[in-house]
Parts: sequence; structure tokens; C-alpha cells
Amino acid sequence: MSAMKLVPQHMSAMKLVPQHCLTGLAEGLNLIGQIEFYYSEFPNTMSSIGVSLLALGSGSAPCWAAPSSGSSTWGPGATATTG
Repeated sequence: MSAMKLVPQHMSAMKLVPQHCLTGLAEGLNLIGQIEFYYSEFPNTMSSIGVSLLALGSGSAPCWAAPSSGSSTWGPGATATTG
């Protein structure tokens, strides 16, 4: 077998810009749609609770999506065990 020479490949993060723009637009429109749904379908006393829970979920999502302290486990307060 011949040894393969490792050559660095040119990669650009600019390829991700359209995907992130589309995802941001989709999230924004989804939140607007959910808020309109809560105000139109729920009783007046429950619509504010629905919007509050939506805001709580949107605000706490980055805490669950990012790895904590560089460990290999996910979630707030998670600790990795090494053996």
C-alpha cells in the first residue's frame, strides 16, 4: 500500500450563511405563528401563560443545546466521568 499524503483542504464557513439565514427566518415565523395561535385559540386567561411558556422554552433552549464546560455530556450541570 502506498502512503497517502495529507493535504489541507480549502473550506469556507460562508457556505453556511444561507442555511443559517433560512433557519433564522423559519424560527422567527414559527414564533410569530405560535403566538398568534395562542391568542386566537386559548381563552384570555391562558394565552399569556402559553406565550410565557413559549418564551421560557426559547430562552432555555441554548442551555440544553450547548455542551457544558467542554465536557462530552450535554445539559446544564452535566459532568463527564473519566475512568
